Amino acid sequence: MNDLMVLNVDDYHNIHSKRRADNTTISEVHHFRTILLKAAPGIPALPFMNLHTGKDIINPNGIDSDIIIENVQHSIFPHLWLTYNERKLAFARELPEASNHDEHMEMLLIHCYDNRLIQRRADRSMNNTKLVNLVEGSLRSTEDYIKALKNVLDVPELKSYLEQHILAAPMDYPGQFYVRCAISSCLNSGNRFELSPLLPHIVPMIGPLHVSLNAHEIVFMFNYAFFNKLYCEVYMKKRPLPKKPKPYRINLLLELAVGGWNMIRVAVINKFRECKDIEVRYLLDLLDNISPLVLDFYPVIFRSGHWPAYMDALFRAWALFFRYGRKHYNKLPLAFFSDVFYWFNTQHPMAQVIEQNLHLFNDYYVENFHSSLHLQTHASNSPDQIIRQVKNIDQSRGNNTFKETFSEPHNIVYMENELEFMKKRTATFLLKLFIEVHNNRGKTVIDTSGRYNQPKYKLPSLETVVDAKVLPLAWNTNFPPKADKYCDQEGCESSHTFGCNLACGHSYHYECFFIDLSGQCHYCHNYLTEGIVNNSRIFQNSISCLRELVLEEDDTEVNVDEGDDNERITLDTSINITLSNLLSSFNDL
Repeated sequence: MNDLMVLNVDDYHNIHSKRRADNTTISEVHHFRTILLKAAPGIPALPFMNLHTGKDIINPNGIDSDIIIENVQHSIFPHLWLTYNERKLAFARELPEASNHDEHMEMLLIHCYDNRLIQRRADRSMNNTKLVNLVEGSLRSTEDYIKALKNVLDVPELKSYLEQHILAAPMDYPGQFYVRCAISSCLNSGNRFELSPLLPHIVPMIGPLHVSLNAHEIVFMFNYAFFNKLYCEVYMKKRPLPKKPKPYRINLLLELAVGGWNMIRVAVINKFRECKDIEVRYLLDLLDNISPLVLDFYPVIFRSGHWPAYMDALFRAWALFFRYGRKHYNKLPLAFFSDVFYWFNTQHPMAQVIEQNLHLFNDYYVENFHSSLHLQTHASNSPDQIIRQVKNIDQSRGNNTFKETFSEPHNIVYMENELEFMKKRTATFLLKLFIEVHNNRGKTVIDTSGRYNQPKYKLPSLETVVDAKVLPLAWNTNFPPKADKYCDQEGCESSHTFGCNLACGHSYHYECFFIDLSGQCHYCHNYLTEGIVNNSRIFQNSISCLRELVLEEDDTEVNVDEGDDNERITLDTSINITLSNLLSSFNDL
């Protein structure tokens, strides 16, 4: 056992369908703890202690905001004035693109953990995985995770492995938080819970899959008015879009928004290049920055293994979580940044391995395992029956790959011509919207009469009221964009109305931005820096002040969607003419 190994720990339940309360049926849900290992043959196991420097893998300063700020100031902040689409150009040659429709659909199904899928990728493969155990019990507290990890520590070979090496453990929020609590307690003087001294050799880190899933959900939730209009236009529906759709539906709407936007992007940006209207800046941020970022994060950025692109995208995702106030995920990426920058600063071998083999540090393996288990069990199975089936699955994989129990393709599929048609219909929707937005410039109503005088913005074209956090970053700072002048630089007296409109929403004359501000928006720089400091402190305090092993349950919401996975589309051969005519009308504005 001298190869690198990645640990997945996650909960599994035997819910096979939507459950509605009634007076005649008793619904019993069984929860299990899944402990799974993924080996990486040919990559040496990572040591806990760096023998060259005498420093171990744990940053003694915990969630270290100083080390985060020191590094992002040079590597990430200088590029934040670009939208994600603009920044992506720097990495374009290194990022994968779907070469055919099947690969494109596989990217859309990234959050469908189903081994019936015809489209496969390496991260869906279960090669070189080994189930350590599946035991009945929940994962809702530090104590629960300690019990789960005991399954690892009780295996003599794994215990011997951990005495010298580490297990990297990509996890969702509960796993990261509770395992870090256990490690903090273990390292504190006294170790009053008598935890294993090998616990710090298990290194929790943020799982890219859960970053992607949470980013998709929050972008949809906070921009529901836009996506609902898009949905009704593309599918010609009168009934509204469900408030909590399935991940696939959210992914599809993001894909349509980005695909339709790309068809008209140049024309729209040229039209509104110098415009500071709030609704214009909101839509440009949503379509050229946020939506393509969250759509690409896992299937394009993470899978590419391109380390600089991943770090840039993850920081942008954190900035989005911070701006939207996403509980937990406005802190978790900071723990990852703190660890990674510490490893690079101390030249720990972990730094080079994660930089060169990013794709291995994944939380997808356990989700695929759960999918296989779900397909081969029933809601009526007892805990013992489920555990027996788990052992059968693990033992019958053959050459360490899952046996393909089902061969029929998944039913969530659009044909290539259907998807292209929907993108063109989306483009027509966007052009109509931007024509309306053009006519409504300057008509956004700002209401400051609410609680704590926090402003609300009524966007006239979308007919919705939003908080500042839904608007671009600039409106969340202490210096929101000025409505009565072009340049937002304090002290600028020039009356010129051209320069650079930044992705954040601030606008500056070229000389103010590139000379006076050295190419960085100081208002947004200060806002993000304060966010790093405050959220790092809060997260570290919550980990360090553990008094009890049982903590509150995570409040992650479950998606609910009424309706079919794949709604039918009737192709209209006149779509090309309609799109061309609308584009001409838009250009004539």
